[in-house]
Amino acid sequence: MIEEKFGETLRKLRLSRNLSQFQLGKLIGVSDKAISKWENSYSKPKCTSIMKISEVFSVDVEELMKKL
Repeated sequence: MIEEKFGETLRKLRLSRNLSQFQLGKLIGVSDKAISKWENSYSKPKCTSIMKISEVFSVDVEELMKKL
C-alpha cells in the first residue's frame, strides 16, 4: 500500500472544495506559489499553516502532520 503524501492530500482537499490555489492561499494567508510548492512536494508548510489548513478543511492536525 502506497502512503499518500502531504501534497497529494492537500490537492485532494482543495479540489474537493473547488478552490483554486489562489483562493486557498488567501484563506490561510500564503501565496498561491506556496500552495503549489506544497502540492508538488518542493517545500513543506510551517506549523501555523498546517493549523489553518486543518481549520479550513475540518481535518485533524495530527493526520496532516503524519503525511509530512
